[in-house]
Amino acid sequence: TLQDNNPAFEQATGNTGRDATGAYTSTYHENQTLTTTVIGKVAAADADGDNWQSVPLDMPRTPLAVTCDAKGGWWVAGVNSVISGSADRGKTWQTTDLGKDVQITTIQFHDEMHGIALGEFGLTVFTEDGGATWKAGPKIPDDFYPYAALFKSRNEGWVSGIAGQILHTTDGGKSWSKQVNTTQAALNRLFMHDGKPYGVGAGGVIARLDGNTWR
Repeated sequence: TLQDNNPAFEQATGNTGRDATGAYTSTYHENQTLTTTVIGKVAAADADGDNWQSVPLDMPRTPLAVTCDAKGGWWVAGVNSVISGSADRGKTWQTTDLGKDVQITTIQFHDEMHGIALGEFGLTVFTEDGGATWKAGPKIPDDFYPYAALFKSRNEGWVSGIAGQILHTTDGGKSWSKQVNTTQAALNRLFMHDGKPYGVGAGGVIARLDGNTWR
């Protein structure tokens, strides 16, 4: 990744790699790269992974997901159902505490106003006002634990979970249906490539959605 063996990243964050701090999560938005570490920092760089600069992050205590909204604002979610957003590159933060002992593991904005976050025990959380407020929605069935999520529009999206599970929604996360994953690998990252959903996961597996089946 752009962070691995990158002296500028290590200097900005104090992070010498996943083994030193546990984990970090990253996202890419137009001309910036954004990452979080479990040592309470958010770092940003240009699209090439250069010019790293970091700012402190108080909440969530352990960040698990990071994204940018349509305006380039920063959003971080994590343990204890906390979501924090910054419109000024980390100078100030607006924090929403949903008051649940739940990890939020994915977060994504569809446009300037609408976003969705997913977490353990099937938690779904929505915003319709650019992140000013977040409200819980219908749960994903069977206490689903999301590893990764991808929405290609406000209505259509996918979420991956343990043992290669993949669910599909066409109503913005209000209901979900199972899709077959022939690789049977847990997909840790979902992304769009050439207009098609892809996933990468355990054992170096790369899967692509073909019709209603992941292969």
